[in-house]
Amino acid sequence: MKFREGEEVVIVRSAYKCGTCGKDHGRYYHKGEIEKVGLRSHGQIIRVDSEEKILLRLKDGREWLVHPDELDILDKTQLAKLRRLLPGIESLPRHPVFEIAEQAPVFIVGEKVYSVGTGKVSKGEYLFEQKKRTGVVRKPLTEVGDLNSLDALTIDRADSEMAKIGEAYVKEAQKEVKLPIAAELRGF
Repeated sequence: MKFREGEEVVIVRSAYKCGTCGKDHGRYYHKGEIEKVGLRSHGQIIRVDSEEKILLRLKDGREWLVHPDELDILDKTQLAKLRRLLPGIESLPRHPVFEIAEQAPVFIVGEKVYSVGTGKVSKGEYLFEQKKRTGVVRKPLTEVGDLNSLDALTIDRADSEMAKIGEAYVKEAQKEVKLPIAAELRGF
């Protein structure tokens, strides 16, 4: 796993193996002792020196040299993984369905998106029914649009940001692989 400066990590194991018996003897790969910095210690990466050396700033302020195999990412949610792979993704506009859902309940029926409307329910109309202490409230569902058109709107709104993210991703990949970027990829 590739680690980057600024990432929050946790020490999960020792990568040290004794040349004679194969045990870790309470030590880390870079000669630190597990007794001084225990497993499950949290820190932030302040420098990646090489493929085998990463410098951490531990939560107590000490700096500690570790091997990448001794670490794991602290936040393992899907969104965190995306942010790690595609920095800038959080700046993309949200899908209109989520924006509408902040104001009123949203329902997807078939390929159509509906929101709770006002007025009386007509025969044959989709309705929203809510039970209250005083009875049942029925409201019509108003068609907001179809998913395909809302998807197209989202892509149009995010197009320039997605291009910037793609370009940053290509540059990062180029650095990691250490290959020159081909001229045809520069316009990505």
